[in-house]
Amino acid sequence: PATGLTEYHLGVAQWHGGDRAQAVRSWERGLAQDGPSWPALRCLAVADREERHPERAADRYVRAFDDLCREAGEAGGDTAADTAGEWTAAMAALGREAIEALLAVGRTTDARSVWERLAPATRERGRFRLIEAGLLLAEGRNEEARAVFDAGFEVADLREGDEVIGRLWARLTDEPLPERYDFRMRPTP
Repeated sequence: PATGLTEYHLGVAQWHGGDRAQAVRSWERGLAQDGPSWPALRCLAVADREERHPERAADRYVRAFDDLCREAGEAGGDTAADTAGEWTAAMAALGREAIEALLAVGRTTDARSVWERLAPATRERGRFRLIEAGLLLAEGRNEEARAVFDAGFEVADLREGDEVIGRLWARLTDEPLPERYDFRMRPTP
């Protein structure tokens, strides 16, 4: 029977089968069903990002994150209380995607709202320290962004050759990238 979860899974299969338009239709049908909407909203946000609709993607990420927070039992969405087990990982992953999408369209206030709703333990991880530095920089709080770098962090899930740290550093200062953050796989410019 057609349920929100069925439409979500059908859409994922269609997406991976190359039928992106049908996948989007399945996810949209899933939103009309009972149950949590965050999985379908997240997929629709990814589809929007892929189709170069960044503002709509950001809107859907916010809605997905809000729905996930409600489902995880976060009362009113305004507390940073750590949720148990399964929800912590989902909130971290979706929060990260949402913040990145929001910053890409200049919505720093919304990005800050998502940030504040992440569990404190999540915000202390290396990847999230890097996200925090980017958020602070987007808010014009350059000294605080620099302090994140000065305090040090390690992004354990950084892909080989990813230069996200160096790009953020270059937006922050003209100083050379500190050696502990230099993971470039090409000669220094």
